[in-house]
Amino acid sequence: MIARRAGVSIGSLYQYFPNKEAVVAALIEQQVGRDRGSLEMLFEAVREEPLDVAVRRLIDSIMDRCEADIMLAIALREQIPRVDWTAQMRKAHSILEHGLTDLLQIRFPGVGRARIGRTAFIVVRAVEGIVNSALYDHPDWLSEDEFRMSVAALVENQLARLGAAAQEAVEALRGAK
Repeated sequence: MIARRAGVSIGSLYQYFPNKEAVVAALIEQQVGRDRGSLEMLFEAVREEPLDVAVRRLIDSIMDRCEADIMLAIALREQIPRVDWTAQMRKAHSILEHGLTDLLQIRFPGVGRARIGRTAFIVVRAVEGIVNSALYDHPDWLSEDEFRMSVAALVENQLARLGAAAQEAVEALRGAK
């Protein structure tokens, strides 16, 4: 499939890569690199938007990327056990977690960075799990607005806890004066 999509023969492909695992690793690395640039621009674009709009745009972006080439996404995920891709996954998670942490730090200045970081970790891993499961079990859901709104509601619920913590911090500061 990879050689065919690239428009080259399998023999030509293996002139550049020693084995199938190396091809898959290169594809994953390329995808993570593309995602990094897209996500950095997206986090910058949503910085001033209302939180619910920012969350929805981030979720749409993640699902759109999976949906854009669903067959490649499935093929790569099927190869994961055969490829040591821990470092690549950590890069991808790091991009999302740092971007989300920075965005939430702006939105919830009274909440400590550690708590915000934990929330970003939970949100990123939850959305990743949902998207990966849908990719295999219900790929058509990735394009459904109802599904995307449900995932956004789940994220917004988690973020509401930060909002409550921020409010408590503000009240504590007022009480200290």
